[in-house]
Amino acid sequence: MKLGIIGFGRMGSALLYGILKGKIIKANEVQIYDTSKESAKESAKEILKKEKKIQIASSLKEIFENCEALLLCVKPDKIPEILKSIPKQNSSLLISIAAGITLAQLEKLAPKQTRIVRAMPNTPFLVNEGACAFSLGKTATEKDKKTVKDILSPCGLVLEIGEKQMNAVIGVSGSGPAYIYMLIEALADGGVKMGLPRKEAIQLATQTVYGAAEMVKQTGKHPAELKDMVCSPAGTTIAAVSHLENKNFRASCIQAVEIAAKRASEMEKL
Repeated sequence: MKLGIIGFGRMGSALLYGILKGKIIKANEVQIYDTSKESAKESAKEILKKEKKIQIASSLKEIFENCEALLLCVKPDKIPEILKSIPKQNSSLLISIAAGITLAQLEKLAPKQTRIVRAMPNTPFLVNEGACAFSLGKTATEKDKKTVKDILSPCGLVLEIGEKQMNAVIGVSGSGPAYIYMLIEALADGGVKMGLPRKEAIQLATQTVYGAAEMVKQTGKHPAELKDMVCSPAGTTIAAVSHLENKNFRASCIQAVEIAAKRASEMEKL
């Protein structure tokens, strides 16, 4: 299957890195397009050093003609221009990752026969540890669902959801890596404050977050149960947890998800 990527910024390149690592699609089956050929070359410089068979399309027309599935990775304000450029006879599968653009809005702008999927991946797709939720449009088929999973599953967790839940997904996993990076930075800063060298503090904080996540994933236990397993009576951890509770740590995390989801909802109305 020939895969096209329209828009080659951070998410477009992260997705391509992940997809190629997954080895479901080969480099010679990928075509990319950006606003200019030079812009695409610059964005794809590192990938093109290793994967010289990736093609750079010179126009939207070319990429629509050549690709059976297209990842739409442009900013929301560029969506109308691109969808209106789809040839009327084109029947490619279009997978949009734009926050704030609903399936109904996408379907209104695209030709009727275009099969559309809305997806929300996150940047850890770059290292094949991403999380992505997707919703099928009205004309998308079961075969399209399988195609989406085949393309994206090697890059991480891929779940089908109802579109009404998409803004919550944006709040949890779409924006979530930023919250986790802040947590890692804060833990490392705490380590430095208490005497650890910066490098070792970041290593310890990173591995702790990774290991804790893997514990939740592998054991299937509720995070609260795993937290209780670390909290010895009158020990160091329960003292620290008590401080975090007093500072509204959990409430702040919940509110961050809520704020991101509400902002995504607002963007749908712009």
